[in-house]
Amino acid sequence: MARILVRIAAVLFLGFASAAWSGTAVPPFVPGPSGMMPPVPFRPSGGTVRGNRAPQRDRRSPASAAARTDTFRIAGVMIEFVADSNGPTSGDGTFGTVKDANEVVFGGVEDPDPYRADHDADYFREQLAYLTQYYRAVSYGRLEIEATVIDTVFTASRTMAYYGDNDSVATRQPILFREAVLLADPLVDFSAYDAVVVIHAGVGEETDVLGDSPGDLWTTYYTPGDLAGALADSGMAGDYPGIATDDVDSTGDTFHVREGVLLPETETQDGFAQWLLGVAAHMTGRLLGAPSLFDPTPSGFSDSQGIGNFGIMGTGLWNSGGILPPHPCAWTKMRLGWIDPLVIRRDTTIVLPLVERADSPVKALLIPINESEYFLLENRYPDENGDGAFNFDDANGDNRLDLYDDSYDGAEFDWSLPAEGSIDGSGVLIWHIDEEKIARSGDFREVNEVNADASWKGVDLEEADGIQDLDVRATSFDNFGGPYDAWSTANMYLQDGARFGPGTNPSTSANFGASTGITIEVKSGPDSVMTVTIDFPDHASGWPVERDGEGRLAGPAVPVELPGRSIFFAAAFYDSGAGEGRGDLVGADGTEAPGWPVVLPGKPSFSPVYGTWPGTGGAAKLIFPLADGSLVWYGTDGSLIGSLPALPGTAAHYCSGGSVLSGLISLVATEESTTVYRLSGTTREEIARFAGRAVGPAVIGPNVIFAVGGGT
Repeated sequence: MARILVRIAAVLFLGFASAAWSGTAVPPFVPGPSGMMPPVPFRPSGGTVRGNRAPQRDRRSPASAAARTDTFRIAGVMIEFVADSNGPTSGDGTFGTVKDANEVVFGGVEDPDPYRADHDADYFREQLAYLTQYYRAVSYGRLEIEATVIDTVFTASRTMAYYGDNDSVATRQPILFREAVLLADPLVDFSAYDAVVVIHAGVGEETDVLGDSPGDLWTTYYTPGDLAGALADSGMAGDYPGIATDDVDSTGDTFHVREGVLLPETETQDGFAQWLLGVAAHMTGRLLGAPSLFDPTPSGFSDSQGIGNFGIMGTGLWNSGGILPPHPCAWTKMRLGWIDPLVIRRDTTIVLPLVERADSPVKALLIPINESEYFLLENRYPDENGDGAFNFDDANGDNRLDLYDDSYDGAEFDWSLPAEGSIDGSGVLIWHIDEEKIARSGDFREVNEVNADASWKGVDLEEADGIQDLDVRATSFDNFGGPYDAWSTANMYLQDGARFGPGTNPSTSANFGASTGITIEVKSGPDSVMTVTIDFPDHASGWPVERDGEGRLAGPAVPVELPGRSIFFAAAFYDSGAGEGRGDLVGADGTEAPGWPVVLPGKPSFSPVYGTWPGTGGAAKLIFPLADGSLVWYGTDGSLIGSLPALPGTAAHYCSGGSVLSGLISLVATEESTTVYRLSGTTREEIARFAGRAVGPAVIGPNVIFAVGGGT
């Protein structure tokens, strides 16, 4: 069996790699829509696929095959430009005047050249068929891409260089996208599709390594906001419905194209062979609702790499010259509904199969850290069947992935992980996920900032070698992911075993430094099945306490000493799944006090306060501040005692108990100011007002001290 041979036309330019890091040989990133491709990080390797024919089999497990399969329909529209052989572009703007990767790598030997393919509708149907095969594999059969490319090639109103002007990239490229949709509208019922991909003649500027074709177009996913910003009338972007078509939606109204992708004819230029599948798979991920996980906010050049080459939504789209994109990372698969990680909350030793195995019920492990953070573990191993070769459907038996003859059915896509073609870069990947950061990043279809800040990522790889290559500006190819970032006993950087814990580098601390006490130890070398041990810090009997529902605590639990009884802990929780707030009182042994939990009449804004105040009787109560500015208080038996009404415009609400004025202090903040109230009986008395929004409860002593936005 032949081992895969990985080569790219760049081997002709071995001296080019060092130049690529001088800052002159990498195409500069042009500020524009958040869905633009990052420049390609070229290396003098990667590319052509050779290997063994895969057995013809259904890679899905019986459970997956029986599970619901979603179908995602893509309409492909081809457009070329007014021909201009003298412009600053690759080719003259018409289809077929640039080469694809197969022609660069294999062509020029025979006449006629069997690797010189017409770039017509059949050609792009084949490219999108590869896309279907990729997503069928990485979704375990849960997603089927149906792509239709119409035969007609349309011509834009201008030259390629006009649309590719980098000073107008945010406006002219969307205009081209609209032109293509409107030209195709008489032939296509866009309401029958989930997405539109406009395939334009020429090369993506993201691969303009020599910087000699600045008029090429950047490959881009256009959000509704991108199209509105470029195409709406002045002052009307907020009301822009999308590109109007002659089609109607399910309600009989005009159907609008609200998002889409601009994809190039090829990514091959400057002597570098770059296949189209990686870019197409990444852009399809955006259409499916997954964010890009590289750093999308560079100034001239990215200052970090996000998840790097370990996933298709990172820079992995360029792996192996784009011909062999890796699997999405475990978080992306979870986000798209393709895996359900096994949640580990107790000390456990478990075997973790490689993530490519569709027949394995466990594809990832989820280890909670706190209400918003968790570790996500997956076993990434390139050689599923252990034969030492890359497998795919080599129908014609020539040991190459040939256009029209072969397919990616049965392909081992993770063959292209860092240290591609060997198991050196394999092992358990440990992802540190912060859902709070992800939530703050906004709507993925409009904002692309999950990994925009290297100091606080939403999806962060815990690099086993401790070097943090992914979190700094790239100066070598190792900054996109190296062979020692995965956890295994074979990793030469892990001298004390493959242990990830409180005292290791990196450590299992939560973001911003809080110790978790969690220790994760990988007990195996790289393999299709690896053993992992997870240890949690010792807890008091009955702890941790688990509650049904989805969501998080509204603030820290508050210790409460009940008269004649032991210490209890009071907490407020918002169940986002049920849409209801709850209050709870839990004993030191982890059991709930009688009468608890209670359903609150609104969403809690922060932790409750235990105390009393004038006019309400002597018994202490649990007072819950709610997000609408109202207050509600309960007896220790869970009985509702009283409440105060909501206050319009409330943005934040906190309560504090103490001796000041022998009462209880309530802070009610709007976006612009904070009002301090003293509670007396069933009324509240305003005692002060300050500019700025309070960011936490007051500290009660001789004075009332609290912080507002801006540090005051």
